[in-house]
Amino acid sequence: MEIKRKRLWTTVAMLLAVVTVFTVIKGSGMTFEEFRAELAAASNGWLILAFCCMLGFIIFEGEAVIAIVRSCGYNCGHHHAVLYSAADIYFSAITPSATGGQPACAYFMIKDGVPGAVATAALLVNLICYNLAIMTLGGLAILVRPQVFLNFNPICKVLIAGGFAVDIGLTVLFYLLLHKRDLIFRIGMWFVKLFHKIHIIREPDKVKQKLLHTMAEYKRSVDIMSGHRKMWFQAYIYNLLQRVSQVLVTGCAYRALGGKGGTWKLLVSQCFAVIGSNSVPVPGAMGVADYLMLDGYLNLMDRDHAFQVQLLSRGISFYTCIILCGVIMGLGLYLNRRKKRKTI
Repeated sequence: MEIKRKRLWTTVAMLLAVVTVFTVIKGSGMTFEEFRAELAAASNGWLILAFCCMLGFIIFEGEAVIAIVRSCGYNCGHHHAVLYSAADIYFSAITPSATGGQPACAYFMIKDGVPGAVATAALLVNLICYNLAIMTLGGLAILVRPQVFLNFNPICKVLIAGGFAVDIGLTVLFYLLLHKRDLIFRIGMWFVKLFHKIHIIREPDKVKQKLLHTMAEYKRSVDIMSGHRKMWFQAYIYNLLQRVSQVLVTGCAYRALGGKGGTWKLLVSQCFAVIGSNSVPVPGAMGVADYLMLDGYLNLMDRDHAFQVQLLSRGISFYTCIILCGVIMGLGLYLNRRKKRKTI
């Protein structure tokens, strides 16, 4: 059932991607040949920087995760960090929730010997830092260039405000889940009782004991993490760097296509697009992010240039990133299975 569901969301995401790209190109009035000609004339140096920023988006998230895990005494290497990040980014992009990649990330962490309770606590900490980083960028964007926000159309303003509200709500929720362990235990026991009634679980008492053991381990992990202020700071900075890397892809794409002035306003506009894209539960925010980006860019440059920058920026920061993450994750699965066969 889980495999079928993942295949379903992958199919839905691919269809959304095709429809979104086709709609943007059709709306721009360009042909694929014209867009390809613009890319051929683009600055190679700025394109390379854009791809480097995209790689930073993957790398910095992984570094945040292993910084948290290491605070609990589990030494994960940097190659593990890239795999954890790739799994999270890939599945977050093909599922409606921005946190849809967390179970995949946890799967690889557990395969590397990190206990499930520790992985859960670490990912909750990372989600808190992730949302704080987004809100930081949004707050700075408002302070630095409030006029950029005011130039968005009313629908985009609602989406951006909604994105702020969602980020605040999720931060509070994740914080409560991190510290309200009794609530997690009660939710877990509710599922145990439900599965016992429908005959999926035959020995609920044994499951309860395992859950109590897991919750005790979870409590120890949270207590250790709570006392590591340096770790919280590191995780927050890495998440902030991840978001900055994502935004900088847009600036590099703009310069690659011959853009000159107004780069700071463009970066601020992209910050608002990132925030607003969190307001609607669509796989990869496809369609929503594109709409926000275009509306912001059209206020800063001519129509043709706006569509070209949007297509190139989104193509690198999202579509290329997802393909790369899928390849990394597939390689990780292959190596894990190969390692398992050798130990049998």
